[in-house]
Amino acid sequence: MLTAKEIERLAVEKYLQASNQSYEIEDFESPDFILRGKGKKIGCEVTEFYPDYSPKGSDLRQRERYLNNFHQKLKTKLLEHYPQDYTIGINYKPYISEKSSTDLEVESVFFNIKENVNSRYLESSFQ
Repeated sequence: MLTAKEIERLAVEKYLQASNQSYEIEDFESPDFILRGKGKKIGCEVTEFYPDYSPKGSDLRQRERYLNNFHQKLKTKLLEHYPQDYTIGINYKPYISEKSSTDLEVESVFFNIKENVNSRYLESSFQ
């Protein structure tokens, strides 16, 4: 299995190859790589890389954005209804499609939490 650094290097190599550019790639830490060639020295920092790119965009990136949005909205809703010191662990497999609504998902998960959290326990824990 490749390390994160090896995957980043492979991405840079593929980019240079696809853009018909020839540089020697030197591993570095900050930036990630130094590109040398044609009398130039260029620092290269790989910030995002999605291996499933397509003309419609990356499905992995789309899923990541959806889940981040979902988590933020759910967190906001939970903080409106439960004390900040209360810990809720959620094992949840979201259904994500192009038509999925984060608002509907948040409402569905929140409803299930509300139905299953023992309010007497909650009240006695924070008094």
